[in-house]
Amino acid sequence: MPLRARIFIFVGAIVIIIIGVSVFLTYAGKKKSETAPPAEENKTENVLPAAYTDGTPAGVQNPLATTTPLVVKKPTSLEAQKNGVRQIAKIFVERYGTYSTDNNYDNIRELENLVTDVLWQKISAPLKNTKPAVEFLGVTTKVIASSLSDWDGASAGVALQATRVEEKAGATSSKQVSYKVNLLKIGNEWLVGAVSWQ
Repeated sequence: MPLRARIFIFVGAIVIIIIGVSVFLTYAGKKKSETAPPAEENKTENVLPAAYTDGTPAGVQNPLATTTPLVVKKPTSLEAQKNGVRQIAKIFVERYGTYSTDNNYDNIRELENLVTDVLWQKISAPLKNTKPAVEFLGVTTKVIASSLSDWDGASAGVALQATRVEEKAGATSSKQVSYKVNLLKIGNEWLVGAVSWQ
């Protein structure tokens, strides 16, 4: 028999023996684990002195046992309405006070559904006389605080503090502005009726 054939047979026999031994060990290991009782685990108990039975020293109260669970209270209808009024005032001030010469008074057009008809007549007047701007002017207004100053169920007043950043001819300036927004309840909607600032 040629040498090449003998090497091939020898290597093949070794591979078959290795596969056979691994199958035998796998099968025997499974069978042994099925029949053998579970081994006793090393169980240790933490034995605490009587004063430490709940994990705290004697005379010290467990803080977790005495804390009451945190309960999140849903806002009442009145609280939700007041929060809504403050939010409407905030949206109005930020949109009304944020504009640029490039937006062609879009900030004003976005407010039509948030204001009364009387206020709409006042703030929409510049829409009729639009002229192209000579140089760029951009103003960004961001409300940083608001509080309900007046409330009677049919009208409300909201005091707001805002930061106003103006960019003109490449120069940027910033200032704090105080706003007072008066809202009226018309039907089921709260609408902005007047605004003033300092």
